[in-house]
Amino acid sequence: MTPFGKTLDEMTTRERADLIQLVAGALLASSESAEEAGDVQHARNSRCVACTLMGCSAELPDDQTDAVKVLLEQGMTLMNANALRTGSREIKH
Repeated sequence: MTPFGKTLDEMTTRERADLIQLVAGALLASSESAEEAGDVQHARNSRCVACTLMGCSAELPDDQTDAVKVLLEQGMTLMNANALRTGSREIKH
């Protein structure tokens, strides 16, 4: 079963770490694309959220998922907003 059918609280530590790494990787790719396109602010924002997420993925206690939930939502919202702004229909990572 993939972790995408579960809430963050229902995921195992490994599933949670995998999801965090997936979103962080997509944010880093988005950051690189933005930097190549000259969008320095989006590149910095994406990189900062990605690095913060990666710092959370190593050892996240089950009772401290609220901050990660917010970061994941922020990261996905950031990528979506950039895709809408640039007219991109899909987010590549």
